[in-house]
Amino acid sequence: MIGVEVQGLGAIKGTIDKLSQELKRKEIAAIKEGALVFQNRWQATAPVKTGTYKRSIGTTITQKYPETIAMVGEDITKPPYPFFLEFGTIRRKGKNAGKRIIKPYLTATKAWEQTKHKIIIEVERLMIIAGLR
Repeated sequence: MIGVEVQGLGAIKGTIDKLSQELKRKEIAAIKEGALVFQNRWQATAPVKTGTYKRSIGTTITQKYPETIAMVGEDITKPPYPFFLEFGTIRRKGKNAGKRIIKPYLTATKAWEQTKHKIIIEVERLMIIAGLR
């Protein structure tokens, strides 16, 4: 009878697991860097009254196997505040007093439109450097 004995499979599995973890760390770093491009632009264009809204804009990374998701948003728990900063209120002085004039800043939308191509380029660049592409 002919037999084959393979040794070292445990070491190979350990090496593959380490490589997999390293690639995942690099993927997360690349996605976070891309999200920070958007976050920084949004913060730079956000209306500032007290700075609370601007400081509340941040990035959260979540992993839902097999995807890594970056969410950029604000974390203010009293929703009217960001709305009032982005859309204004009816408290106006002068000839427009009491009139509902909405001139939205919509800084998140503007920041996204200004940075989405930069985000794709940055994430692709980092993925190539990490050997993921």
